[in-house]
Amino acid sequence: MYDNLHMRLTTVGADTSTVVSSLRNAKQNIDIETGEVRSFGYLNNLRVSVYVSGLYIVGSLAKYFNGGNIYTLNRKTTEQAMQKLSDELGLDISTAKVTYLEFGDSFIMEHKVEEYLKRLSAMPRMARNQQESTLYFQTKGIEDPKKFVLYDKETELRKKRESLPDGFRGLNILRYEMRFKNRLPQQIGWPEVTASTLYNREFYRKMLNLYQQSYFSITKRKTMRLSALQAVSNPKEAFDCLVGMLISQAEPKLIEDFIGDITTGTKLDRVQLYRLGKMVERVSTKGKLMEQDTLISELDNHIQNVGIYI
Repeated sequence: MYDNLHMRLTTVGADTSTVVSSLRNAKQNIDIETGEVRSFGYLNNLRVSVYVSGLYIVGSLAKYFNGGNIYTLNRKTTEQAMQKLSDELGLDISTAKVTYLEFGDSFIMEHKVEEYLKRLSAMPRMARNQQESTLYFQTKGIEDPKKFVLYDKETELRKKRESLPDGFRGLNILRYEMRFKNRLPQQIGWPEVTASTLYNREFYRKMLNLYQQSYFSITKRKTMRLSALQAVSNPKEAFDCLVGMLISQAEPKLIEDFIGDITTGTKLDRVQLYRLGKMVERVSTKGKLMEQDTLISELDNHIQNVGIYI
């Protein structure tokens, strides 16, 4: 489920001619002040910059390996892609440090992507930012080291003037991905993130869990059944529906604590407490008329089933 990566290898050595010769459209720059020579070019779609002090690789590993990135790389194909990259550069890339990482996948949906995005409300401790056919949940601050992004993949490819592969034209393709830049070990909770780490079984499992947990932490908008709305004939019934909706979305422990406090901390007698219980039961029933949107259920199923085979 990997796509775009930034990697840095710091053990190239003085002789970089083998690496440079493998690049397409290779060019050189010389720093006038230091005299350092930098070579850069492309290996398929990957941009490779070569210094005496290090090697930098930027781009979509999925596109490099598959020829496109509609679908990303799993653990096994990531290992194969890294081996191919090492062979073509004539260097062992496995120890390269990963400084930027995208992890995600594309899903074929029944409806237009925009219909799903507008149903995703908020993610804890993240700012919601929607732009056209893209929805960002991003950290608050200047550095912005982490983002969770959902967008219309077809629209993105069209903006880049890239065509969809055969069989994908006319489909609704929703992409959900996590993006991390800088300080990956601290953000992900792993001692060191190198090229070989990406296809480590436990690390890959950790990324999958983070991917799913982040999605399911998003608050989803619910819809009221039409039959429930038609039954509302006065302000009291509308108020009961509103209170019931709030109760249905509250944490169970919050309700339990409230009932416990009411029972022990008020002067209500047994009959009054019984009446209160009946009132809560009545409005809770109305709240259950709020139902999860079928589009969200569809997207939930995609996320639950992703990465079954690790």
